[in-house]
Amino acid sequence: MIRIAQNINIIPVYLYQTDKFKTINIRLVFKNHYTKENATKYSLLTSIMTNTSKKYNTKRKVSNALDDLYSANIVLSTSSIHKTRITYINLTLVNEKYIDENILEKGIDLLKEFILNPNIENGIFNQKVYEEEKGLLEKSLKRVFNNKNRYAVKQMLNHMCHDEIVNVDSNGSLDDLDNITNEDIFKTYLDLIHNSEKEVSIIGDVDFDKVTKILKSKILNKLKQSKLELDSNLIANKEVKEVKNIIEHADTNQTQLIMGYRTTIGPLDDDFHALKIFVGMFGGVYSSNLNRVIREELSFTYSIYAYLIGKAKVMYINAGLDPKNCDETIRIIGEELNKYKNGEIDQELLASTKAEMLDGLRSFDDNPGRVLEAFINSNTIYKGIKEFKTINEYINPIKEGIEKVDLNAIQRVANTIKLDTIYRLQKENI
Repeated sequence: MIRIAQNINIIPVYLYQTDKFKTINIRLVFKNHYTKENATKYSLLTSIMTNTSKKYNTKRKVSNALDDLYSANIVLSTSSIHKTRITYINLTLVNEKYIDENILEKGIDLLKEFILNPNIENGIFNQKVYEEEKGLLEKSLKRVFNNKNRYAVKQMLNHMCHDEIVNVDSNGSLDDLDNITNEDIFKTYLDLIHNSEKEVSIIGDVDFDKVTKILKSKILNKLKQSKLELDSNLIANKEVKEVKNIIEHADTNQTQLIMGYRTTIGPLDDDFHALKIFVGMFGGVYSSNLNRVIREELSFTYSIYAYLIGKAKVMYINAGLDPKNCDETIRIIGEELNKYKNGEIDQELLASTKAEMLDGLRSFDDNPGRVLEAFINSNTIYKGIKEFKTINEYINPIKEGIEKVDLNAIQRVANTIKLDTIYRLQKENI
């Protein structure tokens, strides 16, 4: 059962009461504007904030504090839903009923340290921590360039969606990182605390009145709710005027072929479940058409998969292959897609793909993270359209949507798929 209390500084608090887990998860969510200008700053901020705090000013002290709470865990993460940034800090704590100690209040005290008492000196974060985390983020971003496949996907999206928010990486960019200062990160922290819509989600077997009382006294009374005009509306339909062909050269033996497609179907559309199933059938599951025909029967690729970026209405094919097979692979991918558009669809593959998706739903609330994600989606993408009081109220419409998908629905969504960009990363002089 889910309970809601909206009387703590107008910050809503949601509880999913369940005895499935031996842990309690408390997640404080901050929502504000997601832009290219602030993506790298927030990425760096999330690393710095959980590195240390004013009270726990070394990594050893943080580690010891977590160990004292029976190996508690605190994670700070940032991502986006269209032009809305989702930043959350999550505390995972063992349930007190399994130990002979009252640690709930101590855990929330520790959570408070990272949110409200960061390791700040003279208006900036501790310089040593700042430089260390900035260096680690720089190394992480550079690893993208060393991973040829990740780099190829990133480049395809850059060419296909250059001016779109989907092309903004929530991890940030090296160019922006070079120009960021410690003062910028402190201002970003103030922006997070003072200019964000906030909500709290809790999952576990816990006394709701007790936990909200502690949260109120320790954290929520010290925060103010913001009301922002957040744009979480999904991307508008994009017309494909001509297919872009991009070839980039690199020192690589294996060609990375990334083909980007547009669709007109997004998460709020009735056919979204059919679209997800189509992507699975086409190239997302092991028995998919592309894997069976291109990889297994023809041995043209080392790997080939289809991915859906639902919020961006984008599907892409990701293949690693010998360069001599590239043109033929592109042709066959087109032929296989046309079969779907013409209604040549494998009924058994449809049934098995639907069964695989339904199996995943059966264990939905076995994962606290998925339940907490459902709260965020309900309040951000659907904006109350899909409010739910039990997890089954959330899952059942998804299950029903999957079950009713038939061959006609698959053909219908296939006909919305339009090739936009063909990107190849390969050796020169092929």
